[in-house]
Amino acid sequence: MYAEDPYEHISDNLLYTSTNIPGPGARSDDFDEWLDGCDCTTDCSVICNHSVASGSSYDCGVLSFERLNRPVFECNANCACEPSRCSNRKVQFGPNPNLKIVKTQRKGYGLFTLTNLMKGEFVCEYAGEIIGPSTAHARFSQQLKKNLPNYILILREFSGKDLKRKTIVDPTVIGNVGRYINHSCEPNLLIVPVRIASASPHLAIFTSKAVEKDEELCFDYGNPGGGVTHGDNVGNLQNRSECHCESKVCKKYLPFDPEMMTEDQ
Repeated sequence: MYAEDPYEHISDNLLYTSTNIPGPGARSDDFDEWLDGCDCTTDCSVICNHSVASGSSYDCGVLSFERLNRPVFECNANCACEPSRCSNRKVQFGPNPNLKIVKTQRKGYGLFTLTNLMKGEFVCEYAGEIIGPSTAHARFSQQLKKNLPNYILILREFSGKDLKRKTIVDPTVIGNVGRYINHSCEPNLLIVPVRIASASPHLAIFTSKAVEKDEELCFDYGNPGGGVTHGDNVGNLQNRSECHCESKVCKKYLPFDPEMMTEDQ
């Protein structure tokens, strides 16, 4: 069950998708439904199949930061629970309806909130084509040659210090409202991998702090999950763009992931 997405692109040259779709190099079986459903008849809480292992991920409708580093599995179409009563469904109900795409002075378009947001509120997905490493390298190389902005994001999932999975999403041409979110060295958002029905995670964007009405929504491009930084935030400045976030802790240049430069990721 997925709610309708009320947003659209500002250009007719872009295609809108409300959630991730398989692109070149993606594993098709990652999109096959494989998550079992729960047997809950009322509210899904700690006894729910999806919460037993890691605890409930949501508390009163917002993300629980106490369990931030644990897997997030939402209930799905195979579950017996009634969606309107289930407390373990958030991302699948679609993006926050109070977002606005705005042209900024120095950063192109940005995404702003029309209402106050609490810490832990779901904003939207960062959705686009799920692509393989060689496709990501080829597209990124073309962007560099043509001096075009990069939207490709590599999300890494760890168990302790061990890398378990990398998901590469590209919303450059096919994407959702999340593609308009700018970088900030002092972000108010973070990205959490959320699984609903398949192995392929939804890159769910939540507020990492309280956000005021009309404030721009931003995440850290080099550290989207808000944990340990795995991209290169210093490094060679040759392929780096200037940062215009204007925060007090601005690093002057946008983060750069060196894996984008290699075909074997």
